[in-house]
Amino acid sequence: MKILDFGVAKFLDASEEADESEGSVITESGVLVGTPAYMSPEQLLGERPAASWDLWALSVTAYEALTAALPFSVADREKWRRSVLSGSYVPLSVHLKDLPSRWEEFFARSLAVDRNLRLGSASELFQNLEQALV
Repeated sequence: MKILDFGVAKFLDASEEADESEGSVITESGVLVGTPAYMSPEQLLGERPAASWDLWALSVTAYEALTAALPFSVADREKWRRSVLSGSYVPLSVHLKDLPSRWEEFFARSLAVDRNLRLGSASELFQNLEQALV
């Protein structure tokens, strides 16, 4: 698998609280930019860019790698948006039978609508994913 959607990017200060003037801002306010299937709830709501966006996209990618399907249907854009904002993703068990409950627990946490309930860093995400898949 190759991740190729680096056309939309922004450098963030490590604190994620840097003033907008410190980074390079190319897109306009209020414009939704990105690949819809991988957009986090906070991205859909127009919040400031944050590392949580990338962690969400990595979680979607992990789900897709395991199931060969996306967690949220993208057939209808408004239905997809409502699904992401409500946290209504397709459980792994729909695609994979007899899987360990820890797999579902990992995705319940990594795809939680509230980013404060999600894993806080890439290393934490990968560590938890590895533990879930063992």
